[in-house]
Amino acid sequence: MTDDVIGQDIEVDANSEGDASQDAQAEDTRVEDVQPEIDTAPFCRPSDNACADENTTRICAPDGSEFVETACAEDEECVSAACVTRPICDAGEKKCYDASNLMTCRPGGTAWRTETCDDGTTCVAGACVSGAPNGAVCAENSDCANALCRCGAEESCSPIGGEAVTPYCSAGCTPGSCGSGEVCASAQDFPALGQDHCVPACNQTCALDGMTCASIPTRDSGSLTFEQACVPEGVVNIGLECSAATASACAGGTCLDDVFEVGLCTSTCTGDCPDGTACVQLKSGDSAYYCSPICGDGTPGASTTCPLDGGRNLWSITCKTKSDFNGLPIQVCAKSS
Repeated sequence: MTDDVIGQDIEVDANSEGDASQDAQAEDTRVEDVQPEIDTAPFCRPSDNACADENTTRICAPDGSEFVETACAEDEECVSAACVTRPICDAGEKKCYDASNLMTCRPGGTAWRTETCDDGTTCVAGACVSGAPNGAVCAENSDCANALCRCGAEESCSPIGGEAVTPYCSAGCTPGSCGSGEVCASAQDFPALGQDHCVPACNQTCALDGMTCASIPTRDSGSLTFEQACVPEGVVNIGLECSAATASACAGGTCLDDVFEVGLCTSTCTGDCPDGTACVQLKSGDSAYYCSPICGDGTPGASTTCPLDGGRNLWSITCKTKSDFNGLPIQVCAKSS
């Protein structure tokens, strides 16, 4: 009887183990049959559109799969995820286009509106004000839009180059402060001007009464340069002949009278000189550089004559190839010996 019981127990235990194995396999099958949940949400939405930076848009692709970055055009900027025309001015801002025309920035800041000032007024500092523009003939300060009549009733001026100065409207200035189409003349480099003041720019000729077009010193760029401007008629241009009587009228502030038989209206220089002249050394034993007239087109060795000679065959003047301030060869008027 004992043996039968033992045999039954073993048989029951074996069957139990089989049932457990089948249960585990079924459980394994159920776990493997469960599929992971797929995320169907888009990577981005149109509401996510933005500016990647001030010049680039960052837009969600139509299928929502990615962001696409696109650069704006040169005259555009990114605002609220869109490229828009970049403002060139502040809406309502006003400034002078020239002495006769006032500009006002349009709404949106993308363009200017221009209007002509009324007769008898001049555009000054963004407004049309009563008075004549710089360079116009005047008698007293009240005649001028900038309230300065150079050499008028309120200011005594000496003749320039032996010629009386015709009073003209102007404005005091610091480098770069004059209006469009004007030059801040430097009295530091041309003492005959009396003071730094604004004069109209020109190109070879000046149509204003009592004025001539000359290359004058200015520091508008921060360093000494020469610009053509309308100045009193007695002014002598750099590169031309001068004498003791006209020495103070030299536009460069210097009448060099110990190099040639005639004086040379010039300026000391460090590279920049008016058109038609070059910055070279002229005096033996002197390290200073001066603006000297260019012979012909300046080609070294070319057969030509010095403009300063004027066809007089002056013995002390010839054309020579010299190194300019920057070390480049150029043919200029120089002392013959």
